[in-house]
Amino acid sequence: MTRHTWCCLYAWLLSLAVNASTQEWKYFEAPLQTGRHYFQALPIAYDKVIVMGGFINSSGPQNGIPTKTCEIIDLAQHRVYPAQPMNEGRAEFVALLTTDSNVIAISGVTGSITVAGGSGILTPTVELYDRTTNQWRIIGNLLFPRRQHTAIWLDDHRILVVGGRAEDLTTLSSAEIFDIRIGTSQPAPPYPYAMTDLVSARTSSGRIIVWGGRNGGPNSFRTNEVFEFTGVGWSVIQLLPEQYRAGTVLKLWDGRLLTTGGSYFESPTFNFVRSVYVENTPDIFSRLSDSLRFGRSSLGLAQWHSDSILVVGGFIGGLRTTVVTRTTEWIDLRNQRVSAGPTMIETRAHFQVVSLTNSKAYRAVLAISGLDTNNRNTPTIEVLMDGCISQPLAITGPTTLCDGDTVTLSASDGFAHYRWSTGQTSPRISVTKPGTYTLTATDSAGCSTSDSITIALLPSVRIRLLSASPRSAPLATLHCDTIEVTNPSSDTLWLDDIVLARNVEWSLPQHQRPLRLLPGQPHHLIVCWYATAHGSYRDTLCIVTPCGSACLPLLLETRSTQWRAISRCGVTVETPIEVADQGQSLLLQSSATVRVRDCLGRILLECPSDGQTASIPTASLLPGLYILDRDNSPALLLVR
Repeated sequence: MTRHTWCCLYAWLLSLAVNASTQEWKYFEAPLQTGRHYFQALPIAYDKVIVMGGFINSSGPQNGIPTKTCEIIDLAQHRVYPAQPMNEGRAEFVALLTTDSNVIAISGVTGSITVAGGSGILTPTVELYDRTTNQWRIIGNLLFPRRQHTAIWLDDHRILVVGGRAEDLTTLSSAEIFDIRIGTSQPAPPYPYAMTDLVSARTSSGRIIVWGGRNGGPNSFRTNEVFEFTGVGWSVIQLLPEQYRAGTVLKLWDGRLLTTGGSYFESPTFNFVRSVYVENTPDIFSRLSDSLRFGRSSLGLAQWHSDSILVVGGFIGGLRTTVVTRTTEWIDLRNQRVSAGPTMIETRAHFQVVSLTNSKAYRAVLAISGLDTNNRNTPTIEVLMDGCISQPLAITGPTTLCDGDTVTLSASDGFAHYRWSTGQTSPRISVTKPGTYTLTATDSAGCSTSDSITIALLPSVRIRLLSASPRSAPLATLHCDTIEVTNPSSDTLWLDDIVLARNVEWSLPQHQRPLRLLPGQPHHLIVCWYATAHGSYRDTLCIVTPCGSACLPLLLETRSTQWRAISRCGVTVETPIEVADQGQSLLLQSSATVRVRDCLGRILLECPSDGQTASIPTASLLPGLYILDRDNSPALLLVR
């Protein structure tokens, strides 16, 4: 066997390995409420698709009643639910995504069509769907209502609309530019031909191109010219080797274009396109060396891997009547080979194919509704899944806690099973320690997703009385206590909010602020006391931290100064001495009147009591030693 033969065999086997599919189409858990065809479907989130309008109650490919109903396919929640309907029913229209994933619906047929290919009333309106409010609103009108037209963004607010059919079914060459910001449309240079079923796209270099289409009905004129819209006119940038209409185009992940399918002619038999064209050089299509196994029209395209494209369903040709197929094919761009893909459960044409992806978690291709073999609108949805899609999971709860606190962590509802990194299996748990907590949740379909939350320990302090003055201290004497403050956290703390509740007898020397507390190291704080009256004095020292206030109660009682003397009979006598500065009042505890006498026993002052205390006005006394007669308990008074 020659080297060339081995290489070809290897390429063929590799192609089979890439495309040999273990993938299987499955019905989505819920169908649409209304089957439809010639509708639009676009992704509005990584897990949601909006389905809009189309023909319903159909008996053939080109008749039915245009509906205004819309539905949301929610992959994460495994359900389909109604969206706000459009203001007008429409089919054979164009829908585009805005840069913020809202939707623009452009013109289309709004009147019922009872005869296949017949005329119907058209609408010129352009509607905007706001996904955040689930509301449709009409934002303006086209200059010419049309159906079977093409439309493409020129920038983030201007849409180029080209060709299509008028209400009397005549084909249009007219073009216009609709501005979504102001809701008005301006004429654009007409397309070189009156065409319906055109295709438009933006190339990898950003050029706007339009091609394909046909001039009228079956076997009518079609061209192989690919035109670029220059802003002031149209110019040919390529001649394809074939003339056909209504191809399907796909924007690849790398920005290039791929197109396949369409119709060469329709009578006496339907002859559909098998060729595959890829933008291999900027703006220029090259035909793939291999072709589709079946010529197709009204097909769907989806990118599966970087070099793997899935061709889905549609009509297959070669017969006098169109045949709806459920076959699919893989296009291998790397080896330029085409092979059979996984077969759908149902036949589908005039349907929609939408791809959804969420990073590396999953990849899903949806085949949505359409016509089946019996020209009935099937409401079913089929999904080809790589990976697993689950509803969003979020853990809510505080991200900080203080030493000794308990916080609650709660998970999103709607899952069948929960497992936390702690081993607990409930949707809500209570935790008392800092760290990272991880949750894995599994839904009813068996798809799992994870989320985590990190809880940090807020810094706090511990305080204690390290060394203190005696419980009682002499009156009018300064005493200081030493407070030990410790930072148990791993971060250095700077604390400036240090307060005394009363801040009268107790005081905090201000040079100690702010406190700089190193991790794990004790710091000494001095608190001082001074009082000029008898009694018990209480205060509270509080240090404010991110975890609240750490407080320490303070207490000290005053006592009188003791004077020791020797009596005439030689007995030692200890007599309390009260000390006061001249001009200051001295507050004494006494339940009765206090008398101040001189050394000869003469009464100098009589100071009545309020039942608890008596105030001695020392301003009338000269410095010296006096006798206090208080509650029948004599004492000395030193006035300085």
